[in-house]
Amino acid sequence: ETMTDFNSSSSLNIPDEAIKKLQNLLKDADLVKFAKYVPLSNEIELHRNDAEKVIEVLHPKIKIEDEAVE
Repeated sequence: ETMTDFNSSSSLNIPDEAIKKLQNLLKDADLVKFAKYVPLSNEIELHRNDAEKVIEVLHPKIKIEDEAVE
């Protein structure tokens, strides 16, 4: 919810799909870290692909935001 609220109040305009992928990645990372969940190899590959897609979406937006702060 925090990520969605931040996105709607900022000028970053991150696509909803990227936010959902990031939320899922963070939830599953918590399971791995705290619940000792062991994902299947295909889940690991899907998460890696999703992480790359999220980074591709966020990287240019963060760079633009950094330039605006300077």
